[in-house]
Amino acid sequence: MRRLAAWLAGPRGPWALVLIGLALGAPALRLGLGADNFVHRVRLAKLPLVVPVRGSVLLDLFELIPASDGLRAAMREAGLLPWWTHPQARGGFPRPLSAATHVLDYWLWPDDLVLQHLHSLLWYAAAILAAILLYRQLLRAPATAALAALLFAVADAHALPAAWLANRNSLVAFVLGALAIAAHVRWRRGPARGAGAPAFALAAFAAALLAAEAALASLGYIVAYELFLAHGPRARRALVLAPYLVFVVAWQVGYRALGYGVAGMGLYQDPVTDPLGFAAALAERLPLLLLALWARVSGEIWVFVSRPLQLGGLALALVVVVLLALLLRRPLREDALARFWAAGLLLSLVPACAVFPMDRLLVFAGLGAFGLLAGQAARLGWIGPRPAPAPPPARAARAGMGVLLAIHLVVAPVVFPLRIAGWRWFLRRLDRAEHALPDDAALTRQSVVWLNGMDLSNVAMVMSRHVRGAPLPRASHVLTSFFTPALVSRPDAHSLVIRPEGGFLARPMDRLMRAAAPPFRAGERVTTRDYEATVEAVTADGRPAQVVFRFRTPLEDPSLRWLYLSDGVVPHAFRLPRVGETVSLHAGWLW
Repeated sequence: MRRLAAWLAGPRGPWALVLIGLALGAPALRLGLGADNFVHRVRLAKLPLVVPVRGSVLLDLFELIPASDGLRAAMREAGLLPWWTHPQARGGFPRPLSAATHVLDYWLWPDDLVLQHLHSLLWYAAAILAAILLYRQLLRAPATAALAALLFAVADAHALPAAWLANRNSLVAFVLGALAIAAHVRWRRGPARGAGAPAFALAAFAAALLAAEAALASLGYIVAYELFLAHGPRARRALVLAPYLVFVVAWQVGYRALGYGVAGMGLYQDPVTDPLGFAAALAERLPLLLLALWARVSGEIWVFVSRPLQLGGLALALVVVVLLALLLRRPLREDALARFWAAGLLLSLVPACAVFPMDRLLVFAGLGAFGLLAGQAARLGWIGPRPAPAPPPARAARAGMGVLLAIHLVVAPVVFPLRIAGWRWFLRRLDRAEHALPDDAALTRQSVVWLNGMDLSNVAMVMSRHVRGAPLPRASHVLTSFFTPALVSRPDAHSLVIRPEGGFLARPMDRLMRAAAPPFRAGERVTTRDYEATVEAVTADGRPAQVVFRFRTPLEDPSLRWLYLSDGVVPHAFRLPRVGETVSLHAGWLW
């Protein structure tokens, strides 16, 4: 490790790190389109729209649910929003700079997906170079900076941002945000060294906000720098932060005035409109993100599991946080730079907690985590001069650091391409489900009814067919969750009654389109073009416990095509129960 760190600290080191990152991300070149990418392609390739949209592609490319009641109703009619969607749900993220990178793709190479993915990988290369710049600026020893940059380049949490076209925005925001941090550091180290740096720092920060709201994380490092590394009176240091805060306020005012933001969505928590709800989410999500960041226990798993397992994960996360605090207590007590890295990563995770924990939210946090990890590795003799014989506590700390280095230097680069392969497998499964529908004109006169499914997968399947020019069903409905077993009974010729185990919306993933408030009420009805859903009973926490779906035609009518998904997202024809019969619908899983 000493020899490797010393070589990476040399003039060829940065390019070697970029090549390592590109090699790990290379499987993405075969990934093609998936999930949100189909929605983006409809807009960017100017295909006929399945439902109307508002505004320009630069502002609305990342709009999940429009704020317009009429557009939401049209999406519900087409089945692009499930019946349980919050009546006032909206989710729009204006990211014009990131959208511009996709517009560029469709201007230069609209049909070459390999080049589009290569474009994303080049943003990952730029992210690695930006991290190297900052590490070399702040870490005292070149070998320590090289180790931190290596940890960043091979972090498997970066796999999806590098591989998934729709997540390119996080890399664009990181590159601009890291340049803003570096310019701020140069500025604050002295006017002679930072001429022009203040303007560049503010411009880069503003541009990062226009790339993605994730850029708020860069302000966490700027605040941490003023707290622990900057010199001068506190009032002066606070005044230095004022221009950044003005930019944030102006950005938020424009964001809200144009009708963007999040409401009624269960996986998103808006800190502006619901500060108490965000504080509660922060207390739960921050430890889970730290668990994913340090121990590489994937954050994505908690969105699919039951509440008891989530609480078990939270307990594990708290144990890991305590062990980390014990491992790092000495540098945090003695070294201002270590306190900067720790505070920066914690502050950078605060805006990330507006979304349910996912590894792809950890790009900014990794900047601080790997700086802290590399600095402590150097202190404990993993790189640089070997320390003198140490007492048992120091040997225990060295062993603990060895475990962390093994996780992030051995396990992470192996998992990086495997994550891309896993994502590709999932997208191919969605394609398989989409190909379960016939490519004949009769489908346009039918509504597809999925007994179980995932709301986002339904959108992807519809848009995938649209992109490849296949006939579209007149609607595509999902009745209950893929992840929960359910009893399905048939009281009459027109109706199905579904009672999931534990109620509807039992897993966080099911609540993407529905926040907990307001709760459902018994007797509440939702009407679509093909059926009316009536909530017959609710759970103690206000979720539907039993719902009757009454269709306008007999269930055997040829205008309805019945399907369900089994384990591995495999589609099957659903055999309708006879009147008076009850059948079991098993829970599906992704594998």
